[in-house]
Amino acid sequence: MNNFAESTAKKAPFVRIVKRSELSSRNRLWLQSLSLALALIAGGLFILVVGQNPLQIYGTMITGSFRNQMAIQATVRFTVPLLITTLGVTLAFKMKFWNIGAEGQVIMGAIFASYFALFHSDWPHL
Repeated sequence: MNNFAESTAKKAPFVRIVKRSELSSRNRLWLQSLSLALALIAGGLFILVVGQNPLQIYGTMITGSFRNQMAIQATVRFTVPLLITTLGVTLAFKMKFWNIGAEGQVIMGAIFASYFALFHSDWPHL
């Protein structure tokens, strides 16, 4: 074996992937807070590039979502399918499946839900 092969065999890999142990509640809360802050900052930078004030836009989003009963209902109506899609993608990732078709799943779910609501409404309710 030459010197080059020996020197490369002894080096540790540049990127090493290992399974993490369970995070403590404190570390999990810190990581989630950091993720939320970085998402708001990234969105704020994009809003700045477009030429708007991020604080004003975020404030309008929050007040607009909860300004009256109809706005709250609309917020819930748009949030529920997103949460259900997130749950499906989360389960797929937990099972080590790479799922990039969440939009298609939502569309197919809506089609089949509409079909059963229209043509099988006489089924007994549970």
